[in-house]
Order: sequence, then C-alpha cells, then structure tokens
Amino acid sequence: MAATAATPLRTTLLCSNYLRKRPIAPPHPTTTTTTLSQGFTTSPTRRKHGPISTFAPTSSTELDTLLSLFRSQVFMPAHLPNRQKALIYKRKYQAMLENEPVYVELGGGTERESVLLSHINRTRDEPNTRQGVAKMLELMKTPGDWENLPLLLAEWKIAGRKHGRSLPPVEKWVRRANEAGMQGVVVECVKQVARTGLCLTEVRVVREVMWGAHLRGHQHERGWEDERITGKALAHAENVERLMEGPLHAGGLEEGMEMVDPRTQPDVVGVLLETAAIKALKHQDGLDGDRKVARYAERLMGCWRNADAVGSPEDAVASAEDAVRGKERRVWAAANYELQRWAPVWKGMEIAARIVDPKTEVAEWLKSTLPGVENVLKKNCEVVESSLGRKTGVKRRGLDWYHGLRKI
Repeated sequence: MAATAATPLRTTLLCSNYLRKRPIAPPHPTTTTTTLSQGFTTSPTRRKHGPISTFAPTSSTELDTLLSLFRSQVFMPAHLPNRQKALIYKRKYQAMLENEPVYVELGGGTERESVLLSHINRTRDEPNTRQGVAKMLELMKTPGDWENLPLLLAEWKIAGRKHGRSLPPVEKWVRRANEAGMQGVVVECVKQVARTGLCLTEVRVVREVMWGAHLRGHQHERGWEDERITGKALAHAENVERLMEGPLHAGGLEEGMEMVDPRTQPDVVGVLLETAAIKALKHQDGLDGDRKVARYAERLMGCWRNADAVGSPEDAVASAEDAVRGKERRVWAAANYELQRWAPVWKGMEIAARIVDPKTEVAEWLKSTLPGVENVLKKNCEVVESSLGRKTGVKRRGLDWYHGLRKI
C-alpha cells in the first residue's frame, strides 16, 4: 500500500549483533560503527527480521499513542539480535543502560532514526496484548487507520504473538476490517501472506475473508441495487477464490493433511453463487449469459457432501428449550453463526433455481435441496430471535443477514 511522503511505512534496521567492552578500533571503511560510552561499540550484523514498521498517523491521538507504545516495547525488541535483547531485558544491565546511554540506529539516510535502548521489565513495562488489541480494534475507524493493518499483522508475527492465544483470532481482525468497508486492505494482507501470516487455509478465516463480498452489498446504502457495488462484491469473491490457489494458501495443502480444504466447503463456494446470482437477477435481466450462476451452482452441488449443517438440523441447531442457564449464550451464538454461514448459500441457491435451465441436473438438485436449507435457517432464526426477547436495537449479525436477503 502506498505510504505518505511524510511518514514512511518502513525504516531500515541497522544494529549490532552484540555489545561488548573492548578498546575502540578504527572502523572498516565499509562498516558503520556507532561508538558508545566507555568503550562500547556496535558491530555490523545481518538484520534478523528486516526493517521495523513505522505506522501511518491515525485519526485518533489515543490510537497513535497505543501503536507507538507497542512499537517501542514489543515490536522493536523483536527485531534485535539476541545479545541486544539480553541487554534490554536482563536486570543486570539496567544500571548500565541508565548510566551509559546505548543507541541503536534504525533506518538510513534521511530516514535514519536513533533509538535509545532502555531496560524493559516484561511484566511491568510491556502493554497487555489482549487489552491493547481490543482497544486498537475499538479505535480503528477510518480508512487511514485500517491502512496500518498489514504492518500490524507483520509485526505481531515477528514478535511471536499467536492469534487465538495472546492475540484474538485472526478472523476477528478480518471481520472488523470488512465491517469497516476495508475489504481491499484485507486482500492486501492475504497477498502479503509471507509477512502478515494471513493465510487462506483455515476454514473460519476463509469464511470471514469471503464474507467481505456479501458485506459489500449488504452494508452499502443502495445495497444490491447498485450495479457497481454488486460487481465489486462478485469481483471480491472471485479474487479470494484465485488467491486461495496460491502455494502459501489452500493451494499448498497436500493430500492426507488433517486440514479441511476451504475450497471444497459449500459455505465458501456459496458466496460465489450468491454474488453471481444476485448480479444476474438485478443487473443482467435475470439471464445467466456468462454461465457463472450455472457453473457455481454445479460446483456447490459437487461439494454438497461437505455441508455438515444442512440436512441434519437436529444436529446443527439447538432448540430454544435447550437454552438453559449456562448454555444460553453458547446456543444463540452457534445458531447465529449458522445463519451467517448458510443465509448467503440459501439466497444463491434460491435465485439460481429461477435462472438455470430447468432441464438440467443442477436445477433438479436445487429444487430438492432448498427445503432442507430453508428448514435449517428457520430453526436457527427462531433460536436467535428467542435470545433477543424484548431487547430493541440489538443486532445479531447472522439474523441481520438473513432478514436482509429475504427482501431480495
């Protein structure tokens, strides 16, 4: 992504492999040497992780401060060689750093940044990761704020913070970015998978990335009535489909691996069918001239054996009577997630049944399968609506999608 001229997105890290006391020797003509107090020197080294990221200014002073705190206390140390890490983390060097300033040069040329190393007490000084990330997600509002996401994911990866452990699951970042209309940033993170770690192999992550296509139409002011937005939704889904084929994504999965291939999941293929079918219905006079609707419907039929939640509603849907104390939130949350999964699939199938050639095998399959999908959706809808009771103004994501698609 492009960076503003005033704020480079990256600097070059020039720092030593170790610090040690020794007489100061003249530097080699091709070596950059920084002299420290009382005979300490930095020696040339190969950088461990490359340059540290510099975040673009955001819309919030609080967010800027938070990013700066994580950059200095968490991200910057991760770029240092082990001996310099020991210098800032080990208590025995604390007094030396306080009395004898030690600097590390970041960047080069006009972008050179001199950073003063200081002792870091990992218990007291490092910000709480979970609380910090929760605050970041709350404060990221504008497109400019979200442009920092690829850098953030890259730095978390270098710092060794694991998504789903010290960090929230990566799909949460994707969901928030998509809801903010920043699908382009999400795709950029996927393209930079080697840096960001946003890999399209885990099904829940792929669902969230793919659901960005649905949200383009669902959240827009004119919704699916806008031809340009509908076209973008389909383009997003097809772009994600192409990216999944990459060797660092699902295309790298080998036969026999204990991972579900997201490319074969009906709720992933179903978003392709949904966006293609809505485009044909709304903006192609109900005609499938490019045969995309038929093609995606055939693919859905071919992978329907993986549709674990459809055809067995008694297993996939918990009834409202089971929502006893201690289980209520888990029940409606599971039902709401099933609505998210299957509402786009159902709408794609329902429109496709009206468009494809009625004499074909896929037309017969759509006709016979749709009632089971509708049954699952209705049961999940009842569970989620029951959880709301008399609450007003509360949105459940899956329920919201389902009611929105019923209007088409």
